Amino acid sequence: MTEDEAVLSNAELKRSRLIEKRDKLNEEAGIYRHERDVLNEKIRKLIDEIKPLKDKRNQAVEEMKHHKEKRNEYQAEAKRLIGIKKEMLQQSSNSAAREIDDLKNEISRLEKELETSPHLTVDKEKKMIEKMRSDRKKIEELRERMEKELNINASIDEIGEKITKLFELADAEHDMVQEFYENSREVHGKIEKISKEIDALRPEANRKHEEYELLKKRADGYHQRVREMTTKILEIREARKNEEEEYNKMLRDMEEDIRNKLYDEEKIEENAEKALESLKNNKKIVL
Repeated sequence: MTEDEAVLSNAELKRSRLIEKRDKLNEEAGIYRHERDVLNEKIRKLIDEIKPLKDKRNQAVEEMKHHKEKRNEYQAEAKRLIGIKKEMLQQSSNSAAREIDDLKNEISRLEKELETSPHLTVDKEKKMIEKMRSDRKKIEELRERMEKELNINASIDEIGEKITKLFELADAEHDMVQEFYENSREVHGKIEKISKEIDALRPEANRKHEEYELLKKRADGYHQRVREMTTKILEIREARKNEEEEYNKMLRDMEEDIRNKLYDEEKIEENAEKALESLKNNKKIVL
């Protein structure tokens, strides 16, 4: 084996080893890439599961807000009516009715006294009669006030019924608030559980990606060296090809030169034979 052949053989051997290392690194990188892609696909599917859950949770939250607003509206209206009721109760204490009863009792007492007391003076009887007349007049005046108080009491009862109804509506809305709150909390729990799964998978996927990038970078380095070695081999082969072509050209030139020389010798021999023949025939020699 010539020196050039040895250099070429070593270069080709080195290139084969570089290719082997490159392909091995690419194979290892491919494994990490596949594992990364599997993890990323799991993450993507989990994210796809979260989206409708978030929509459901957000819808439950919106419903909860709506019913909470209605509940607060009913409670606010009930509190407003309670204030009105308190004012009306202060205005109506049934005092007119009590005063009428007191006056009626007083009139009955005076009438009884007039009937059962034979020793009353005329002046006293007159005062008692005046007192009864005055009390009856007060009763008539108090009847108007009592009517108003009765109307107020009726209004108070009506307002009380409205307050009761409003609190019932508020309680119903509060129940809805609680229901949608529980729904949103339940869905949020599912979202948190899936999010934890994603958080657990992401670092592993990132680690696989980093391993892939590292191995791919090393494989690319070997690939660059393979390209450089391939270029070197092609240069060696080109140089050998040029040397062979030069050597073959030299051989062709040598063969041509030999042929030319042989042709000249044959021609000289032919001319010599012709000259000898001419001498024999006493002819002029032409060379």
